[in-house]
Amino acid sequence: MTAPPTTDGIWTQLSSDLRRFIRRRVSDAHVAGDLLQETFVGVHRNLGALQKADRVTAWVYRIARNVIHDHHRQATNSAVALADADPVDLGL
Repeated sequence: MTAPPTTDGIWTQLSSDLRRFIRRRVSDAHVAGDLLQETFVGVHRNLGALQKADRVTAWVYRIARNVIHDHHRQATNSAVALADADPVDLGL
């Protein structure tokens, strides 16, 4: 019987590849780093719910895809909100 995966172990095994995966999907390296951290917060919080330890890599990448998707959705919603805002009268 193998030990269940740990957040540290998953980080050691996947963080470099996962950083590249995220970086290919967002244009800013700092944002990619933030999304990587957010992914591992999700991993840490939900590690107890992982049912198939042999599928940990697929599970982590699913979390990363969801984090990236949420990031793009929030960015789009912010842009739409700004586009819908009334123009500011500067009195010029």
